[in-house]
Amino acid sequence: MIQEGVWKEKQTIKSFQMGPNFQMNISTISELLQEAGGNHSNFNEFGIKEMIATGRIWVLSRLKVEAEKLPVWGDEVTVETWVKSAEGVTSLRDFIIRNTAGEVILRGSSLWYAVDIKKRRPTSLEDMAKKVTIRSDLSAIDRDSLEKLPLPKHVDYVDEVKVKYSDLDPALHANNVKYLSWALNSYPIAFHKAHQFKGFEINFLAETLYGQSLEVETEEKQVASDVYMTTVIKHKDTGKPGCLIRTTWQQVAEYERQAEEATAEALL
Repeated sequence: MIQEGVWKEKQTIKSFQMGPNFQMNISTISELLQEAGGNHSNFNEFGIKEMIATGRIWVLSRLKVEAEKLPVWGDEVTVETWVKSAEGVTSLRDFIIRNTAGEVILRGSSLWYAVDIKKRRPTSLEDMAKKVTIRSDLSAIDRDSLEKLPLPKHVDYVDEVKVKYSDLDPALHANNVKYLSWALNSYPIAFHKAHQFKGFEINFLAETLYGQSLEVETEEKQVASDVYMTTVIKHKDTGKPGCLIRTTWQQVAEYERQAEEATAEALL
């Protein structure tokens, strides 16, 4: 459903989207946002099919998400998304996710580039921008918060991954939802058990292709009660960063009690 440029759709958290304690996997957030954004774009003929027909593709550059609470298995959520700007070669899209009570539990903002498929360079999207209602008056997150992330200053956790066939998107490079999973998987399970997720930021820097080997290096830093995990995902052969990710967490002293409550809620 679309109303005054804002697309709304309901999604149910499925069994394959949940992780420990029946909570939705953190990486599923990107999937929900991408699905709703794609549906909205397709409705307005502003989507991937129309872009490809004109020799262009959408490339995600930056994404930021803030979380109040993660839904659990079986929850029905409403995803709302709108185009905040579309000019030159970039488009800004915002999102909010509400629970059944109408409360905002997740909010996010994303920056996209229109890229020429053959030249692999940004290109104008002015013709496409005419097809969608721009809502510059609505903000899920402060525009200035989509900042350039710093490289880790030291490395606390290291992992390696290789891009497989199942990681690829229609443009034949690693799907943007995969990077967050790679970063989260580099943390020890003890960290996940002792911390509550609050949000993430991603800067996509270079495309990653099938067969490439990647190094995942993460720095852990605590500031007051928050813990920041900054991850660089590098191409192993060149050392060139392909993605920077910073996740934010809060220490949870009563993790086991909260885990039991989340499990009980999911089973109601």
